[in-house]
Amino acid sequence: MIEPLFMASGELGTDCFWASYAEHLPKSYVIIGINGDKVWDINSKSVVKTIKRSSPSATSLGEYRLQAGFVQVPVPFFGCVHHPAIHRISTSAEMKPWVLNNDYDRPIPRRIVEEKGVDRNQFANRKIGIGFNMQWDPLNRIKQKMSCHAFSSFMEFYKTNRKKRKLTVKGILQTGKYSLFFVHTCCNLILYRLGFKSLRLPHIFPQSFRDSPFACSYLFLWGVHHTKKKYKI
Repeated sequence: MIEPLFMASGELGTDCFWASYAEHLPKSYVIIGINGDKVWDINSKSVVKTIKRSSPSATSLGEYRLQAGFVQVPVPFFGCVHHPAIHRISTSAEMKPWVLNNDYDRPIPRRIVEEKGVDRNQFANRKIGIGFNMQWDPLNRIKQKMSCHAFSSFMEFYKTNRKKRKLTVKGILQTGKYSLFFVHTCCNLILYRLGFKSLRLPHIFPQSFRDSPFACSYLFLWGVHHTKKKYKI
């Protein structure tokens, strides 16, 4: 059961798909593209020297990589404090042959790959993600994303511990706050699926409104509960 390892960081599972490569990971360096959206994007809206992450992506690998025995190498972080210089290179006249003028424009890595002989149409023409997160999932979606054994384990933990969570004013308020955020998100999703991709309700809710008080709020606790056994804590 490997799912708890991906929950124990609090990121709640975006990197679970790495377990599919388990046989290839031990004693290896794994190159990943975290932060490429900021550093290599020709249309980046924030070109600064400071490292400020917009998401916790790849942090759920923390415990799993220790068990599998590999080192993650986030190439876009190399030299990222020189983002202004990197951006000048990306937007220079010399790089124009590798500019696609779309919403997934990364001329520097594209040039490196194309000059090694890979055809332009064979890679990176649009953004594709294969990870999934359980941060806002109800039980039926959590069940779809877990192995049967892991879900049974989580349900046992959930049923036991939800009884200990007392009904408080704070809890009731959090349910209301999250409900507002949920309705807001659903409205944006409906607009997107109707074809109004540029028409979105503005994100007006702080992070506290986005924290679900329901079943998924027990995933981190469940992950830590099982992971700590490996450290005999």
